Amino acid sequence: PEATEWIIDMIITDNEAVSVHSTLGQLGYDVSITRQTHWEISVDNDRESVLQKIDATGELYNSNKEFISEIKYADNTASFLVGQKEDMIGRSKFESLKERFEIDGITELKRGVIWNVTVNNGNLEAILKPILNTHILFNPLSYECYRIN
Repeated sequence: PEATEWIIDMIITDNEAVSVHSTLGQLGYDVSITRQTHWEISVDNDRESVLQKIDATGELYNSNKEFISEIKYADNTASFLVGQKEDMIGRSKFESLKERFEIDGITELKRGVIWNVTVNNGNLEAILKPILNTHILFNPLSYECYRIN
């Protein structure tokens, strides 16, 4: 609850989301897919100042192609937060911000991906389970998945 959440959207076409959408279409699912990057940033002091420093580094997102947004809520849509069990990217960025950019006050940094699945035709709940069972959104051996809406 004390962490700051940054949801990153892309300005350009997200090839990974297009690929997942295409594959699910070939499997017979009439769905739309979008993907967002999720950062959870914990700081121990002066939150706004630390967040401004992090933002200025360009380390967590490329402002030429990406922007801070919000989770997309829509009818007939479910969103899943997927994160690596061993968050190597989050750990690497955490070390970079502390050591390379010398930003003090960051206590934890976690990275994940939000998959937004919109069912165009049919019952949302009935279609979600078989889609999740394809493991196209995450590998259950190395990732954790949480439904967030």
